[in-house]
Amino acid sequence: MQTRRILERDRRLAMANEQLRELDTLKTNFFSNVSHDLGTPMTVIKAAVDNMLDGIAGAVTEKQERYLNRIKANADRLSNMIRDLLDLSRIDRGQTDLLQLNLAKIMVRDVVGETVDDFRPMVEEKGVGLRFEGTDAYAMVDREKLVRIVVNLVGNAVKFTDEGEVSVSVKPDGRGFVQTIVKDTGKGLPKEELDKIFEPFHQVKGTMGGTGLGLPIVKQFVELHGGRVWAESAGQGTGCTVTFTLPEAKS
Repeated sequence: MQTRRILERDRRLAMANEQLRELDTLKTNFFSNVSHDLGTPMTVIKAAVDNMLDGIAGAVTEKQERYLNRIKANADRLSNMIRDLLDLSRIDRGQTDLLQLNLAKIMVRDVVGETVDDFRPMVEEKGVGLRFEGTDAYAMVDREKLVRIVVNLVGNAVKFTDEGEVSVSVKPDGRGFVQTIVKDTGKGLPKEELDKIFEPFHQVKGTMGGTGLGLPIVKQFVELHGGRVWAESAGQGTGCTVTFTLPEAKS
């Protein structure tokens, strides 16, 4: 009788594990398909807005330009989320070979600074400050992935900061890495959440919105470069600092 109960328990566990694997496959396929399906119309929307801003459809007023730039900024945010979904589905499938790096010697300060500047209309609308400073530092970097790292980190910082400022700095750390620091005066994080926020779909208790995809993608991209990313916060209401490193390019 005892043996029969053990066999029945093992059978149920095996069935449950198989169902979990099937659900995980369905989830991954869903993300991949949705990413592809959303990508095409988003490309069309962005192209139309760019054409209007370039005056192809006729002259636009200052007010119309302001609204078009707002549409463009949010379309760019959606495009970034779509790419995050697609890359996360690839990671879930173990297809990290599809996330190849196109490395080049890049002045990190310039790329990060340009990306931060793209957020100025958003922070001005929200009424918070945005500050950037950087020193000369070269790294072997995939430029597109560096931009997405910064977009995710600064976007998060702006989202959770209702007053004060978001500051970004770039500098060599003296140990062979270029360090980028994104600091905000926002909601902050409980200490037990500092490592969990880099897990896929993790939502910090008490927060609303977000996909839970941005920070896991940041971690994957940074580690693909051979760097490291971590978060620091003294607790809720104290702001948060996220730092990532990239290997410094040899001269």
